[in-house]
Amino acid sequence: MRSLQLRPQSSYSYFNLGLIEERQGNKSAAIKAFENSLKYESDEKYKGETRNRIEQLKTGRMARPGSGSGSTGSMAQPDQDALNEVRARADSALKKNNYKEAAKGYEMLVSAGVSDPVLYSNFGLCLSSTGQLSKAIEAYRKAILISPSGFTEAQYNLGMALRRSGDNVSAEAAFKKAIEDARRAGKTCPAAHNMLGVILRERESLKEAAESFRLAILQSGGSLAIAHFNLALLLEKTEKSRDAVSEYRAYLKTAPNGQNARLARDRLMKLTGSPN
Repeated sequence: MRSLQLRPQSSYSYFNLGLIEERQGNKSAAIKAFENSLKYESDEKYKGETRNRIEQLKTGRMARPGSGSGSTGSMAQPDQDALNEVRARADSALKKNNYKEAAKGYEMLVSAGVSDPVLYSNFGLCLSSTGQLSKAIEAYRKAILISPSGFTEAQYNLGMALRRSGDNVSAEAAFKKAIEDARRAGKTCPAAHNMLGVILRERESLKEAAESFRLAILQSGGSLAIAHFNLALLLEKTEKSRDAVSEYRAYLKTAPNGQNARLARDRLMKLTGSPN
């Protein structure tokens, strides 16, 4: 956990280091870490919480929330308060796509024994986004294991991580389970249908793949652009050029500047003589 010291201008890292020192009984080191955190913190809410914790360590009493004074209040509950603060900061970092910082917080919570499916799913997302696929897969599976009624998002993300790791068999099973979990919850998961279609297309199960892509399009109300593109590729491969043209155009209408827009226009040019 000392790796938190490697980011000298990160208020988040200094704050987490302070929590660790506090829990280990290193009062002076904790105060120093929290004071360093204040130097780089721009959020007034978190500044107040940090001052509050410094005051607690110095006096054994809590300052008023948001205050830097020595006013007193009720005694803190250090362990739970610390975990809540780590969770809030990790969630905030995740929303900003700061996956490395968020992962530090989630790892601390996991190490502290916090058992929450959303926590493990978020941790998996951070790990996957930083290339730690085996750890991400483990985190997603833990999220699913402790979620009694199924967890569509974790199943889908597990499928994506497994596919990236080269395990298409397990990825297919995860995508199917995501679809099942969504159905049981009265919801849909068009992204899982799309990825299932990709796997089926790769193994030449073209009829089943086309059905999956069409379900993805139907369930998304036509807004999942990549499903249009994938279906177009499949239709062109099976010599259904007119239908392929329709799907390429649907893709470009939905995502005119999308990742595959140039290729879609190239295919339209070849099929129709026009890029539109």
